[in-house]
Amino acid sequence: MRSDQDKSKHLSKKGLSNNPAGRPKGIPDVRSLHKWVDDETKQKLLDSTIERALAGDNTCLGILINKLYSTPKQSAAPIEFELDASATLSEKANSILEAASKGFIDPETASQLISSIANVGRIIEIDELEKRLEALEQMKNG
Repeated sequence: MRSDQDKSKHLSKKGLSNNPAGRPKGIPDVRSLHKWVDDETKQKLLDSTIERALAGDNTCLGILINKLYSTPKQSAAPIEFELDASATLSEKANSILEAASKGFIDPETASQLISSIANVGRIIEIDELEKRLEALEQMKNG
């Protein structure tokens, strides 16, 4: 673990940029372009891109093909899976591993489910720590 001195070497000082050659102040971020371009201008840009693609501009053609024929994000089909509500988190994770090993659920879905169980475990830990801290504070304050 780094000491506070080590950390301070890598932190930027207030008012100074770690990237002085970066985007100048006042220049909008490209990701927000859609917010300040009106619909008419967007249509003109699209029409121009289509015209240039039809005239043989391969860059414009590539942009249009990527937008028109992009592969939608795959989503897993819903599965029905029974877990014993009274089981511990590790027992539930083992049940999921067993179901994946038998082919009832695919490995990616099993991994996502086990990650979700791990997240629940972390939430439970935080809840328990909060309760312990409150109890200690009450004992201290009497």
